[in-house]
Amino acid sequence: MGTKWIDKFYSYSRWIVISIFLVAYFFYQTFDMSGGIEQAIKDIHAWLNLVFSTFMQVQMVSIAYDVATEKGLDSDEFIKANELNNNIVKEVNNSYEKFKVYIRALNNHEKQSLIDDFLFSVGDKTIDELTPKELKMFKKLKPIVHNIYGFNLPLFYEATKGGKINYKSSFKKNEGKRSTQLQKALFGMMFGAMTVNMTASWSNLGTAVMNVAIVGGGLVATFLMVYIPQFRKYTHELPLKVMRKVTLYQGFKDFENGKSDIKLIVDKPKVEEVKEQLNIEETKKEE
Repeated sequence: MGTKWIDKFYSYSRWIVISIFLVAYFFYQTFDMSGGIEQAIKDIHAWLNLVFSTFMQVQMVSIAYDVATEKGLDSDEFIKANELNNNIVKEVNNSYEKFKVYIRALNNHEKQSLIDDFLFSVGDKTIDELTPKELKMFKKLKPIVHNIYGFNLPLFYEATKGGKINYKSSFKKNEGKRSTQLQKALFGMMFGAMTVNMTASWSNLGTAVMNVAIVGGGLVATFLMVYIPQFRKYTHELPLKVMRKVTLYQGFKDFENGKSDIKLIVDKPKVEEVKEQLNIEETKKEE
């Protein structure tokens, strides 16, 4: 499924999903419910129908998610973004302490830039010259903060609930076999229960077709609502985030090479330590 087709479909996806629901609702309105709600609650077939429909929806979510992930990981957009991200992560990890110094300086720069912009917007005043109203606005300023949490992680990885990334690449025979057997057993019991004391009747064919149309419409809508956002995550969202990483990394390289106007703003006790990390030689003052 091509990315361009997905993009085009995505722009109309909301209306398509709504249309599917409306068609399903139309078929639903053609039904006549025999008996009251109390009878439906006591009817075992009604419960089996509900369980089966719910089961199909859950399975469709899993299928759509897995298919979208598989297709997304194989897309050219993700492959290029992943390669670029791996190169940036490798470079940053080799000079991570320097990178953190740059981020701190950059955040201080963002804060000072916001303050300067605000002071210029009110007439190039100093903070002491601000009116009570302007000072109230000044205190509400929120500068941009560059958060590098997760910056050096791969685009796609699996982690435990404790946040550990396992690099185990072996496969253990019969691993997960029991859980699969249990799932299939429950699946078989559900289908078995649906066929107890059941006989085929061609007079129910029309009702069966209508039921399938409603359930099928819901399944298609579920697939689209899960598949498209998940697929676009790999082909659009992640590549855009990688490009933001590239911009930040390029700024770091300029800063490291002395080509940036961003100044170090650190506590006095840390000045020597920071200069040592960045290999900056202090200019000797003329006596």
